[in-house]
Parts: sequence; structure tokens; C-alpha cells
Amino acid sequence: MITGTLRQPGKVTMLQKCMLLFLGCFFLGVFLANFSLHDEALWIGFLHENQVRQFAGAEDVEHAEALLKTILLQRGLPWMILLIALCFRFGCAVCAIWFGWLGLSGGFVFAALLGRYGFSGIGQMGILGFPQVAAYAAAYIFLLVLMEAGKRVRQERRNAHLLKNKPDLKAQALLIVLFLLDTGIYGAGIWLEYWVNPWILLHTAVVG
Repeated sequence: MITGTLRQPGKVTMLQKCMLLFLGCFFLGVFLANFSLHDEALWIGFLHENQVRQFAGAEDVEHAEALLKTILLQRGLPWMILLIALCFRFGCAVCAIWFGWLGLSGGFVFAALLGRYGFSGIGQMGILGFPQVAAYAAAYIFLLVLMEAGKRVRQERRNAHLLKNKPDLKAQALLIVLFLLDTGIYGAGIWLEYWVNPWILLHTAVVG
């Protein structure tokens, strides 16, 4: 079964590895961005310039169709590639690289906003990422937990094959359902970024 298989004392989990990698690359991104604090630093990360223009009250923002295409390319495509990669042996390496990239790009975004707006850029980064970042973060953390569970399920399946026992199909089915549920959480983040965040940016810009 999946339950009760994640706690292995003394072993560093994929969740811990990726969180450390994310934080390390985040600070690395902040450090590197200080050598080139330009607007392009925003494009390096997953924050697109359209959000900044909308927050500033500019009128030349992307139309709904173009915005949806941008979000799907920047959010949906990497998620699907990541899920497909996890079906293979190199999936963990791809996941680690992606979390490192998220940290690096997040560091660039943080430094760019800080350089452009000063300390108020910290709050503006929070507004630019609200509320979709919460859904994305939950989906990624849940994905790492499921990866650990998937390792144990695959190991139990190999053991059952060697011992010529019947594999636990219920655990495999449950794992697939949980991956689909996690994709739904990530999809909710895309919806929040497409519908809710622009509304927040628009009204924040008007109020500001």
C-alpha cells in the first residue's frame, strides 16, 4: 500500500532535495541578477511582463486569447512534460532540474522587481503571484510526495514479480488517481492566473 511507506529515517526524500535545490537556486538567481538588473530579468522567470504592465495600469496588455496561450505555454506545457518524464528513469533528474530552474527564475523575478520598485517590489511580487502561486506550490509539493510513493509502489511491483506474487493493483490505481487529482490542482492554478489574477491586478492598479 501507499500509506506508511514515505517515512524512512535517515533518508533524504525527493521533497527535501528539491526544496533545498529550489532555495539554493533562488538565492543564486538573486545574486546573478544583480549583475544585470534589466527588464529582461522578468522574462527569464515565469512571471511575464504583461502582468507588470497590467499592475501598472497600462492599456497595452495582452488580449484574453493571447494571455491564455502564454499561460498554457509557460505553465501547462512544462507540467505535462514533467509528468511524462516521471514515467521514465530520468524523471527524477528532470524534476530536479525543473525545481532548480523555478528557483533560479524566481530569484531573477524577485531581484528585478526589487530593483525596479525598491522594497515595495516585495509586496508587488506577492500581488503578481496571488492567488495562483499557492495552487502551483501545493501541486508541486504534492507531486514530490507522490514521486516518493511511486518509487515504493514500483519497488513492491518488482518484488512481487520476482516472488511471482500478484502485484497490488489497488495501490497503482490509487496512485494514478492521485496524480490526476494533482493535475487538477495545477489546472486550478492556471485558471486562477487567467481569470482571478488579472482582475486583482486591474483593481489594484485602479486603487493605486
